[in-house]
This record gives sequence, C-alpha cells and structure tokens, in this order.
Amino acid sequence: MFCQLEVLRHSFPPSVRPILAELPESLDDTYERILREIRKPNQAYTRRLLQCLVAAVRPLRVEELAEILTFDFSTEGIPNLNPSWRWEDQEEAVMSACSSLVIVVKDGGSRIVQFSHFSVKEYLTSDRLARSSREEISRYHIPIEAAHTILAQACLGVLLKLDSNIDRDRIKSFPLARYAAEYWVRHAQFGSVSSCIKDGMECLFDAEMPHFAVWLWIYDHDQRWLSMGPPSPLKPAAPPIYYASQFGFHSLVETLITKHPEDLSAIGGYYGTSLHVAAAEGHVQVVLLLLKHLPANTKSPLLHRTPLFSAAQTGQTEIGQHLINCGADVNAQMKDGSTPLHLAANFGHLKFMRLLLNHGANPHARNNMNKTPLGVGSYERRQEVLQLVSEYGFKSEEG
Repeated sequence: MFCQLEVLRHSFPPSVRPILAELPESLDDTYERILREIRKPNQAYTRRLLQCLVAAVRPLRVEELAEILTFDFSTEGIPNLNPSWRWEDQEEAVMSACSSLVIVVKDGGSRIVQFSHFSVKEYLTSDRLARSSREEISRYHIPIEAAHTILAQACLGVLLKLDSNIDRDRIKSFPLARYAAEYWVRHAQFGSVSSCIKDGMECLFDAEMPHFAVWLWIYDHDQRWLSMGPPSPLKPAAPPIYYASQFGFHSLVETLITKHPEDLSAIGGYYGTSLHVAAAEGHVQVVLLLLKHLPANTKSPLLHRTPLFSAAQTGQTEIGQHLINCGADVNAQMKDGSTPLHLAANFGHLKFMRLLLNHGANPHARNNMNKTPLGVGSYERRQEVLQLVSEYGFKSEEG
C-alpha cells in the first residue's frame, strides 16, 4: 500500500484515475514494477543497499547505509573506501537508489532506514524472485550469505582504513566504523563468509598494523565495558590469536599459530589464554586445534582457572569431554578453592555437572567459603541440582 501511495503522491489530480487502473494487483507485482523502474546506472548500488538492509544485525542509520555507496566493489577482496564519493544529502542518496522499497523513520535523534513493509525483505529473498524469467527482475534476488558477505566486506573496508591517527574526533568522519567494529564478526561467522574475506581478516589481525588496536578500541567484544574508554587506541589486552579463538575462526587460528607460535601461551584478555576463551565460547574445532599445542590444564594467572572452568561456566559439555579426554583435572581448584563442579553448579549447568561427576569430580569439595558445589548451586535450578546429587547418592547437607 505504501509503495502504491508513493506512486499516487507524485501524480497530478487528472491522472489519478488512470494510474489507479494500472496499479499492480499484488504485492509481488508492485515490487516488480518498482524494480523495473530503477535506472540502469543505479542498479548495482540499489542491490548492494538492499543486501545490507537484509543482512544488518540492527537497523542501520541513514549515514551508515549511505556509506556503503562510498566503497569500490569493482575489484576482488576487500573494497576500498573512497570518502570523495559521499553524497552531501545522505538520505537523498539512499532514497534515490532504493525508491519506495524503503522508508526513513526517526528513532530518537537518529534517522533509521527500514523496508517500507516487512514483505519487501521476504520478496527480495524469496525463491519466486530468483526463478523470475525476467533477468532485470531476478538480478535483485538476495541470497542471505551473499548479503552477509557484502556487509562483512564493507565493515572490513572501513576498519582497514583507520590508522594510528584516529581518536574520538576523527572517528566521527567514518559513520560505519562503530557498526563495523561491533558486528563484522557476526557477518563473518555466517555460513562460509569468512572464507570470502580471508585476506582482509588476516590484515585486520596483524598486530604490527594499527587496524587491530583501533578495532578493539572502538569495540572490544571481550571487554565491552572498556570500548572507546581512552581518547585514542591503546595496545590490546591480548594477542590476535586470542580474538580469533574467541570467534571460532579456525582457519585464521591455524594461520596465526604458524606466523606467531609464541602467542599461543600468551596471557591476556578476560579469560586468560586462547584455549580458555575458545572453551568458554564453545568452539569445538578451535579447542581441538589448540589442544595440539597447549596442555589441557593451562592455568590463567589471575584466578588460576584451567580451560575446564571456562567450559563449566558456560556449560560447554562437548568441550568439557574433550578437555577431560586430554587430561584436564576435574578436581582442579581456583584461588578461591572452587572446583569446576562448583562453577557448573553455580550456573545451573546440570549436564556439565553430570559429566564431571561421571569422571570423578568430588561433590564434597569445599571452597574457601566452606561451600560445597551444592551450597553454591543455582537458585533457579535448586531442585534439579538436589535431584542430581540424590541420583549419585551424595548427602545434600552442608555440614
């Protein structure tokens, strides 16, 4: 309806009735008509913007989406950002490309671009559009993985443009930088997108270049509360392999092990080592790769946690089994005396508790507060923890 009203809005009164008679009967017909009317010089840009709207993790602001028009996608790999291609009126740039398929709405102090109707996205990603016999229409079909690839390429394009001169004032000249820093990983993790941006990822994860520190200064997934705290980028808290492990980029981890084997045992980041963070995040293949180079009982310096504690905290049972198979101590203790069973009980991970108990974990172990795993058990799952303890024939009294 909105798209049809847009046609009428630009019409003179005498022509309204004839136009009404010619309006398409269905939504698909309406969208097809709009796509047919997109000027040929704009078609590639239109498709690119629509791809970004389809794949975006959160609603994109006008200036963020318009920034996509400044990238040169004519060459393979990561596109080059060309600031001279920016339009003075960013909203006009977006609307000129996307026509009535999108609208701009105000959200607080921001202008957000969204599809004019939820059915637009459904239509653009549908098989029926892909099967259209009209090439000028079917070219606008958007495969989801391709959409994520375009946005991942643009995100890396802007991050690799940032250098050591960046600060809080200069970052304002890069409208897509915040989105890129926070969400490029989500796009890269989709399907096989990471294999399409391999070279760009290796550039970003080069600690010798400024991009790595700038990215983590804008948004550090590992320590979000520190993002953009200092006025300009500082040295990252952990080496690149730590972050590659955190996000499960197996191929990149392999590359970094070859290039910088000394970083394997480096200490840094919230969890301590690359093996700790991969275990916490549930990246099985990365954990298995790292276990070829690191002992299963590697301890983090601050809390003396082994990777089994990381897996217990987040309930990664499969990884817990692999760590135990590689010799992880199920009764290891942190500085506060807690065991992996304490941690699994505290977060209510019953499957992980069962795994530990099946491999000899001591249910009566007491931490420095004289608490057994049952004593620190998740309040929300208290009855289930009690039932589990009962199954194994252990006393539930704290004593």
